[in-house]
Amino acid sequence: MISIEIAKYFQSGTILAVTALSIAAFQSWQNRDARHMLQGNNSQLGLIVIALTAYCLIIGNRPLSGVLFGDTANYAMTYGWVKLEDVRIGIGEYEWLFAFITALCAKYVDVSVYFTVIMFGYMFFALGGLRRLFGNNTYGALLFYMGAFSFFTYATNGIRNGLACSIVILAISFIATERKNYVAYALLCMAAFFIHKSSALPIVCSMAALFIKNPRPLIYFWFLSIVLSVVARGAIESFFTGLGFDDRLSGYVQAADAYADQGFKGGFRPDFLLYSFMPILLGMVVTSKTGTSDRTYRILLSTYTLANSFWVMMMNAAYSNRFAYLSWFLYPVVIAYPCLRMNVWGKSQGRIAGTILMAHTAFTLFMTFIYY
Repeated sequence: MISIEIAKYFQSGTILAVTALSIAAFQSWQNRDARHMLQGNNSQLGLIVIALTAYCLIIGNRPLSGVLFGDTANYAMTYGWVKLEDVRIGIGEYEWLFAFITALCAKYVDVSVYFTVIMFGYMFFALGGLRRLFGNNTYGALLFYMGAFSFFTYATNGIRNGLACSIVILAISFIATERKNYVAYALLCMAAFFIHKSSALPIVCSMAALFIKNPRPLIYFWFLSIVLSVVARGAIESFFTGLGFDDRLSGYVQAADAYADQGFKGGFRPDFLLYSFMPILLGMVVTSKTGTSDRTYRILLSTYTLANSFWVMMMNAAYSNRFAYLSWFLYPVVIAYPCLRMNVWGKSQGRIAGTILMAHTAFTLFMTFIYY
């Protein structure tokens, strides 16, 4: 297990490394037109796998610190109970797959190996989805993915949510690309749900996205959800908590006022709202320039917009960022796709794609080193 003295630099080290690689990509993309951007570079896949393997081994062997890594300490404590006393992990009855993984690991390996297994799942399920969605541009997509400000949090804090959402990325790739496989999609969706049942939200949204030919009405609905979150807060919260897809949601709603009284940033979040709007704004630009003929982008944008509208209407709940992640995990995928897989800006494609990547990474730098 790696010492706290070293581990305290994991988050900053991750974003600084991704920033350095993003700067290099920004420079190399400057003179590339759309044709050259869409070609990508297939030779980098082996290096990506080696680098991510090393990264997973490092993060998996982090110290059991709740200060540095949030719920890591709680997961470790639960793991210890399962290992020593053979008790049933205290999660929902539908989330038996995560309980099974935990019990199986507890029988044979220590907690560092357990966290490493979860970390490998978090990274490589997502990598599989990115590979299917972006092809030869997987490296560029990975820079967007690891440059997202929620990336590290769900690698070390909300690890069950992160693992489930990574599986959803892979699942969506089986319905959004030309190589469709609805059986694989269904099996992966069930796996994600049985790890964290709140993943039902993006799963249902992805199903709905299959039938949406034009995402613009969803964008209008996203703006309407802002109004609803203000004028119909009580009715909206009662409706969603009554659905029962995550038992903790009602507790978060009820705790919202106390959460704010303790000095935490809750309630209406214009900063998170602005952040959430960026893929939608880009979607408005892209669809106005290219139309809605790209089926993959249409599904990605529609899934994100629908799922994020849920968070907008529920943003007054305590810990609402945990529900925001049910759309935010798609954020880097949605902004990367038109940059790397669509001819949107012609001769300026590389320059604009690089600028978007740098703005995306700069926001994470700001959140990591200044805001928090």
